[in-house]
Amino acid sequence: MSNSKRRWTDQIKFKIVLELLKEQKAQTEIAKIYQVHPTQMRTWKNVFLARAPQIFSNPAWAANESPYQKIAELERIIGQLTIENTVLKKTLNS
Repeated sequence: MSNSKRRWTDQIKFKIVLELLKEQKAQTEIAKIYQVHPTQMRTWKNVFLARAPQIFSNPAWAANESPYQKIAELERIIGQLTIENTVLKKTLNS
């Protein structure tokens, strides 16, 4: 048996938590389907429920801004600065 821990993506964790909250299947059944220990699923559910109210207090979400748009803008700025930095280094070295 492998000693490495299994890693779960955020999307899978969210999917499991939603299934738990729907209560259409027993917790043990969900645990068998996804091969996750029920205690781990309960931890994910508790974390989700504790942080859920913050979703509505985030100004970016309230303004209907996608956090991905902000990330894309920052990546564009980083790319631009990297190019400028490269050009300046070449200019100074010549």
